[in-house]
Amino acid sequence: MNIINNPNPNISRNKRTGKPIVRSIESIDRLVFHSMMEFLVEGEGLHATQFLEEEAGYSAHYLITPNGLIIKTVNIINIAWHAAGFNRTSIGIEWLVPGYATLSEFYKIIKTNWLSEAAYKAGIELIDDLKTECNFKHFNPHSFLSPERKQDPGDGFPLDEMLSVINS
Repeated sequence: MNIINNPNPNISRNKRTGKPIVRSIESIDRLVFHSMMEFLVEGEGLHATQFLEEEAGYSAHYLITPNGLIIKTVNIINIAWHAAGFNRTSIGIEWLVPGYATLSEFYKIIKTNWLSEAAYKAGIELIDDLKTECNFKHFNPHSFLSPERKQDPGDGFPLDEMLSVINS
């Protein structure tokens, strides 16, 4: 598995000490599937890792690029900011949609078959690895957790197929 570390500082911290809040592996029972564009901010080519950290103030535990590279941005014992109301007990994975698009274009793209074979395989491998540490009871698309606000990972994401593979 090809994983690189690119730490994102946007994690839950103790208000008094400023140190990262550490949770037990046993408390993690949910995996949240996300998608976002690989590049944001037209012209500047701002990569998703930079955008999450510097512009959006969000984080996910992992990002998976279209070529299958896995970028670990938050340790799984830390609380990333990816799914309001579910962050304390979940791990978030962002699959990156190739290229750049506006938000309205992104919503159209994720309705199509956009996930590359390399990213699909990397995701399966990562999830299989995470399952050795975490006792996931829930595998949810972001849109399931917040249907009034979120559309990702989109109808074009092979969620049913992926769930069938990871649950076999």
